[in-house]
Amino acid sequence: MTVPVCYDDILAVFFSLLEEEEHLIEQMMISGDPIEVLDKEWHFSLPALFNVLCTTYSHFSSLNYTEFEKLVFGCPVNAFLNDAGWQLRILKRAEVRSCHIYSLERVSGT
Repeated sequence: MTVPVCYDDILAVFFSLLEEEEHLIEQMMISGDPIEVLDKEWHFSLPALFNVLCTTYSHFSSLNYTEFEKLVFGCPVNAFLNDAGWQLRILKRAEVRSCHIYSLERVSGT
């Protein structure tokens, strides 16, 4: 039986990036998806992040992309990230939301 993915899982993914969790970052770098791993900053599309999460954490593969997107947008991730001195923002806007490029980055002054 697969445990359902919840907001806590979404938050854990972003905090894993902040903590530079080696396996996740390695998977992002070799994924072939449009993901940039920079020094203390990550750029990605949600479909690319979803693909990496499905191969890295098996319980994410129980979701389809639409369910994943609803979880991400329903999760208060920025409130928790801001408390830790980080933000998730749209770096490049596209006509279709799934094509937006997001940036997870340190808030200036922290």
